[in-house]
Amino acid sequence: MDRWMLTPERTESSGWVELDEAPSSALWAWAAAPDHLRRISHSDAGRLVRVTTERDGVTSLSTERFTLQDRQTVESAINDYLESAGIPPRPTGFAWFLRIPPQMDGRSFLHELDVGIRSPQVTRRGLTRYLREVEDLLAKLYR
Repeated sequence: MDRWMLTPERTESSGWVELDEAPSSALWAWAAAPDHLRRISHSDAGRLVRVTTERDGVTSLSTERFTLQDRQTVESAINDYLESAGIPPRPTGFAWFLRIPPQMDGRSFLHELDVGIRSPQVTRRGLTRYLREVEDLLAKLYR
């Protein structure tokens, strides 16, 4: 069984920060390992997204339902990225949470992850190195 499936459901109400759907956030989740990672069942039912369109130089905003095709596009992008780092696909149907180190709040923790990595402009060839850097940074933050 892989690390994703070993991740427990989140039951605590505080001390955790939800990760967004960026591929790099999924890599952070893998790097954190089950000790510092939790998940909860998640559904896109009723989810709305803002859509920007431009016609004849006029920009307009609208709201549309998040579709199954939208979900498949997001998951495909995430799993392609993870595969490039040698990480198995992330299971669908969950929201993912990282444990916040005691000396931080959620916002500052995510900021540290975002700017604390030495390779912010990672190419696919460098994802294995990026994963090691994330693991090292998380180890320091969780000490």
